Amino acid sequence: MDRFRKAESGAKDAAIVPLRAVQCSTADVCATRSACLGSAEATLKALQLKHDVEQGLRALESGSLAREGATATALPAQLDRAQRLLNEGFQGLATCDAQVLALKRTYRL
Repeated sequence: MDRFRKAESGAKDAAIVPLRAVQCSTADVCATRSACLGSAEATLKALQLKHDVEQGLRALESGSLAREGATATALPAQLDRAQRLLNEGFQGLATCDAQVLALKRTYRL
């Protein structure tokens, strides 16, 4: 999870791969993996949506995207969804952190 957090926005795609690959051996490890992966995936999706909106805005500014088109009119909703996902990801960090600390105490890591 630390690698994911420290990764630049554009590198988070690659940084989530090891987290997805964590094998569950016990219920506590599975619960922690689930909490951390949920937080990371919500954050990653939010960043991807934000990037898409930024590209759409650049296209609007350059005139290559029609203001009345479906893509342009969907940008505000995409940005709202990105913000909701970002909030979800940040809220999930507390659970993830608490569970990681519990694993470290339990397994003396």
